[in-house]
Amino acid sequence: MQAVIYIKQTTVWFDYVSKNFSYRSARGLGGLIAVVLNGDGGEAISPLQIDDWPRAGLPWIAFWLKELFTWGTLEPVAAFLLARGDAKTRHEAERRALEYYDSRLPGTDANELLDPRAVREWTQTNRIGDGPVRRDADFEQQVALSRPANVYRNREMYVTPILTDNRWTWVDKAGHAVATSAIVEDMRFRSAQYEFTLMVIESRVRGRLYLPHRDS
Repeated sequence: MQAVIYIKQTTVWFDYVSKNFSYRSARGLGGLIAVVLNGDGGEAISPLQIDDWPRAGLPWIAFWLKELFTWGTLEPVAAFLLARGDAKTRHEAERRALEYYDSRLPGTDANELLDPRAVREWTQTNRIGDGPVRRDADFEQQVALSRPANVYRNREMYVTPILTDNRWTWVDKAGHAVATSAIVEDMRFRSAQYEFTLMVIESRVRGRLYLPHRDS
């Protein structure tokens, strides 16, 4: 009987985490970072261009905050390994993260250690296994745009599904709602394993499963 209650509560717990951690936290962090990135009136800094981040004067941990929320770990390197599919559990990811730190030169600045370019390079060099080849799209769904298509500055953008009122609200990296759709039940508890892109002109979301990185 108790197990049945837990199963029924799973959706409630998922809804709470989705709204308060994935959506509200991401929106707050995204808004704050956007102000910092573009608040000096100078040339705009793109949050999607990794080489632009140092110009913002932000520590690299600011880059990782959303990933830490998403993957439930305090270790940025572990979050990266989980997102790329290079580790299957937090325990494995955190153990491998120690290998990354051990590979750095003694005395390396703490902020430099979290440079995602360095983490990415180490991961590519130290991949375990090749894994399957990524398909062009593992998931596709028609969505309703929150605004007319011609209002959007970009024709493509990375998005995340948030559960609201038993539907999905698709939010961009700053946490702004950009589209809505019905929930795909098969994806309800697996969406964190995917990278989603909103194709504005097509009013369609395409998702790719995070897989271990391949150079070819």
